[in-house]
Amino acid sequence: MSEYSEPHTVARLVGSPPGYVSHDEGGQLTEAVRQRPHSVVLFDEIENAHPNVFAYLLQLLDEGRLTDMRGITVDFTNCVIIATSNIGAKHILAASEKAGDEASGKVTIGHFDSERQQLEHIADANAGAQVAEEVNGDKKDSTSPAQEKALARKKVANWKTQARAAVLAEAARVFKPQVLNRMTVIIFDPLTPQDLKRIFRLQQKGLADLLSEQRIDLVVEEDAVTFVVERAYSRHFGARRLKRFFDKNITGRLAPWILSGWLRSGMMLRIIVSKTRKNSLEAHVRRPSRLRPACKTDSLCVVDRCPVSLFRVS
Repeated sequence: MSEYSEPHTVARLVGSPPGYVSHDEGGQLTEAVRQRPHSVVLFDEIENAHPNVFAYLLQLLDEGRLTDMRGITVDFTNCVIIATSNIGAKHILAASEKAGDEASGKVTIGHFDSERQQLEHIADANAGAQVAEEVNGDKKDSTSPAQEKALARKKVANWKTQARAAVLAEAARVFKPQVLNRMTVIIFDPLTPQDLKRIFRLQQKGLADLLSEQRIDLVVEEDAVTFVVERAYSRHFGARRLKRFFDKNITGRLAPWILSGWLRSGMMLRIIVSKTRKNSLEAHVRRPSRLRPACKTDSLCVVDRCPVSLFRVS
């Protein structure tokens, strides 16, 4: 929505006023929905748009229709309206990290503020006594596994509740209350390494579909997926880093291999973690059975091997 960050660009949603260029073409939003009444309308990163956009959004959510500059009323009642935003993302990350530290036993007892020259965030007496008892071994752990699971679920619920309250408070400062009241706010949790593994498999499937047109099979071992996720995972940057990592170090290597003839039609490309080179991946290709010499272990027969690793992390 950064294209609509200026006041004069907001009018493009419903069409240019009379006397302006493209007045007869209709609005970018209204004309698209008029031609396709059953649509999903996405306002991506809506906080980047000019506040005047919210006036159109309010009418759209309230009455279910908009009138463009030509006087044509467009019905939005059969549309799904989705607006994404990064508002409050810092609160979600902070609450999630704090909950993770507490679950792993990393409790902050105090923090020294160098600017104010004073100690802040001091833990309460009960928390300090609990830490002291655990260190001295005076308190024995008598909780059952069921109680531990219940406690973990309670901690997760607590940090999500706190994060949601902080996000809604910040959203109220950005959006008009009447607009926010007509929305259903859904707050997403930060991506975990397991989520990135599933995203990696989706990226792999897309690449495998392209290679299948050349009759090339792609296999990525699970340890290689873990290897990539460990180096591309970032709680703050989400999945974009993984996509760049995948495009640069895996997809970007295929064209030279295919052009050089090292990877040809009918072969299978297998990516594994190198056992001889540290912080490296290896690519192995296997020829079709009619072109492959006899092997004792057919499933592990590797005829060609990539002379260099896919990538190396120092």
